[in-house]
Amino acid sequence: FAVAEAMCYRYSNGKVNEKAVREYFLFKHDEVIEKKAKLIRNFDSERCRVYRGEVLQVEDGYALVKTPLEERRYRTDFIHEIKKGGLVSVHYDFVVEELTADILKGMEQ
Repeated sequence: FAVAEAMCYRYSNGKVNEKAVREYFLFKHDEVIEKKAKLIRNFDSERCRVYRGEVLQVEDGYALVKTPLEERRYRTDFIHEIKKGGLVSVHYDFVVEELTADILKGMEQ
């Protein structure tokens, strides 16, 4: 996540915190990924995007999540109280966070 850390630092005026990381991943990350994909031929930008998804099942450190891309298992290392039916954001192989009503409202704007 070295690129993400650098971009969060850049977009937050040097104050990387939870809010800066969330805003980067939910609102700026995909734009950065598009630029990177144009520069690097074998870069899979679809896998790197941040997706919203619904939790279908939770078991042993993994969650089965349905995203616009697919249904698949994601690791739950970053979120410990994940529930079936919840809405989450995913990135590569990980569930990143639960999407609360406030976060979802910000994503729609």
